[in-house]
Amino acid sequence: MRAADAVLRDPGPLSAALTRHGPAARRRRFNRTLGPALSAVVVLGVGCARDAVPLGIWCASLLLPAAALLARDRYAGLGHALSGNYLAAGRGSLTRSRAALSCDGIIGWNLRRSPFQRRAKVLTLTATTAGGRRKYVVQDIGDEQALRLVEGATAGMLAPFLETADRRPGRADVVDTRR
Repeated sequence: MRAADAVLRDPGPLSAALTRHGPAARRRRFNRTLGPALSAVVVLGVGCARDAVPLGIWCASLLLPAAALLARDRYAGLGHALSGNYLAAGRGSLTRSRAALSCDGIIGWNLRRSPFQRRAKVLTLTATTAGGRRKYVVQDIGDEQALRLVEGATAGMLAPFLETADRRPGRADVVDTRR
């Protein structure tokens, strides 16, 4: 941590409180962790019913609470922050990571959305840069949060791609170009 502070010359991005990504991101963390655990419990339950896995039921009784704790920890590490002239993006579980990127180094943004993310109304926002890892990912961020983050980090960069909706004056919507 001290080395990162020395390199950045600003402890803000590494110690700033992260903005949470809302209930949809939390649900995705729980679904993606509990789904495989529940499948394993079913397999162990079937094996236990056939006496093929006598200790399977004990393993299954520990698996779901452990998966729920893991999902909770994954959500706790997820978030973003704008601190000074830096974008901080956090993610991970057990071994959490936080990337800090100077907003001056952002040369573009990629917005990606899987069908499951589209249904949950979240997206993956990637800040692209010419140096370092070349991309810094903010996972499962809501649409409105993503627009505010992009505008806060790189003011005016999305302006050519936004239009003001007539039905709600002053609100910016992403233009759908697939018409």
